[in-house]
Amino acid sequence: MFEIIVKKRFTAGHGLLLYKGNKEEIHDHDWLVEICLGAETLDRSGCVADFVEVDELLEKTIFLLDGKNLNELNLFSEKSPSAENLAEYIFNKTVNYFKNKRAKVVSVTVWEDPDHGATIKR
Repeated sequence: MFEIIVKKRFTAGHGLLLYKGNKEEIHDHDWLVEICLGAETLDRSGCVADFVEVDELLEKTIFLLDGKNLNELNLFSEKSPSAENLAEYIFNKTVNYFKNKRAKVVSVTVWEDPDHGATIKR
């Protein structure tokens, strides 16, 4: 299988719910999102997928998150805005886009800093 990775950055605040028994104080991160797409064969131009198309999709997906307090978004009204839940949200948004395409989403990784990230895989 061939795979490509596209990365995008955004800044947002969050505070985990029930962190050590309490609500964590809101703090900011410069998040990094990595989406990995895979395909068994390459397209006519020799690619898994068009980088520009994936860039645009990822930009649209994180646009609503950028510069926000994630705790205030409806998306996290019933669950903690953890890196894991954020990765799941982005995975689901992008998987739906590629549902009927040759390339498929293999994984999404969300990094809240260079040493701590969460991955969800197909």
